[in-house]
Amino acid sequence: MIEELRSLAARFAAALFLMSLAVLALLGAAIWGAFALYLRLEEIMDAASAAAITGGVVLLVAAVLAGIACLVLRKSGSSGPKQPAVDPASGLPLGKNSPLKDLPLPGRPWERVYAGLIAGFCLGASPELRRSLSKIIEDYTRPPPS
Repeated sequence: MIEELRSLAARFAAALFLMSLAVLALLGAAIWGAFALYLRLEEIMDAASAAAITGGVVLLVAAVLAGIACLVLRKSGSSGPKQPAVDPASGLPLGKNSPLKDLPLPGRPWERVYAGLIAGFCLGASPELRRSLSKIIEDYTRPPPS
């Protein structure tokens, strides 16, 4: 169980590192592209107009990306009856009539994401916290003595 968690954490860390590199490369390409547009426009007009047009294009691209992000994050409307979710451990249904509905989870999904990011940062920064959490998980997953 612990080895599976370690393997999953290692793969997640590698994927996060590679995605960070990809975002940095994309950011560099966007800056380089905006600068190239500015230099091209500067050949046919004054520098202030070229800078204004380049800034407008960058803002337009940012607005389009933000709009796409809002569409992706928006909850989809109900497109028909859905199967109720079932807790795999107990087999009990999750939802309005679930006995698990009073769990202290935040209501908005982004709060869970931020909580996970903060927890991941704390675990990454503190070796003592990692050891403590590993011991808790080992104690929890150890079978009871017979």
